[in-house]
Amino acid sequence: MEKSLKKASLFGVLLLGACLFGPLAAGPTKAQELKLGPRKIDKKVNAKRATDALKGYYGALFKGAYEEAGSFVHPDSIEPVRSKLLELMHNAPAPKRKATLNNLGLPDIGTMQGLSSGAFFNHYVRSTYGAKLQDLANPRRKAEIEVKSVTCLDDRLACQIVFDLHQTLDNDLRVKGTNTVWVANVAGRWLVGEMPKAPEATAKPRR
Repeated sequence: MEKSLKKASLFGVLLLGACLFGPLAAGPTKAQELKLGPRKIDKKVNAKRATDALKGYYGALFKGAYEEAGSFVHPDSIEPVRSKLLELMHNAPAPKRKATLNNLGLPDIGTMQGLSSGAFFNHYVRSTYGAKLQDLANPRRKAEIEVKSVTCLDDRLACQIVFDLHQTLDNDLRVKGTNTVWVANVAGRWLVGEMPKAPEATAKPRR
């Protein structure tokens, strides 16, 4: 029998440590999303496109295609993570800065700053910081998502999606976690407003 795990809040770790979910995007703003003016918004069309983007994001994670997954990530979701890492490296001694860059697979801070949001996500999820997102690609997890509800806004190309993530733990227990994300249209692409948790400490180098 599958057990249901409810989130204690919108922040932190869920699914008994089997998968990492961090802070959600605060929700779309008028400056971030495409404004339609007097044109009528088709909520059914938006709901389908938002759902397709969410499934595309998780489908890419499930098969370990992190560059593809990064193409579905909202910039305002991953950029705070990059900013936090840059702050940590700025205040860290040189060996720790080097260790963090090695962990991310990057040669220097300038390269890290110059990456697109999607490209940075690709490096992030492949590092030790993204270990629990990487675990979703483990065939034993049999990970899948089930969309429960989609609520689209009246005046912007943005939808809030509630979904369950199903997966199998190491003890063969099948579990699900209920999650809420924003999916919004940015310059013609539907992007998922969900991000990994920003690290609290500089990572150790890979072995």
